Amino acid sequence: MPGIKRILTVTILALCLPSPGNAQAQCTNGFDLDRQSGQCLDIDECRTIPEACRGDMMCVNQNGGYLCIPRTNPVYRGPYSNPYSTPYSGP
Repeated sequence: MPGIKRILTVTILALCLPSPGNAQAQCTNGFDLDRQSGQCLDIDECRTIPEACRGDMMCVNQNGGYLCIPRTNPVYRGPYSNPYSTPYSGP
């Protein structure tokens, strides 16, 4: 349609940085830009970080981070809480 320009759609997972004649997306920590789709996709830190969780801890990938949860006898304070870890937010 005349007068309509194509724009770059970026979610809150990225920053839109202006560049000459274009715009570039920079994903936030825990996400990587997929060049084909132009979307910020979650990085699976459990697969990409050697020994992300040590000892008897199990790595569980989360959106934008990961959790380390005990493999044996985990105790939870509520149905959705994990007292053992906080999500990884990148280096």
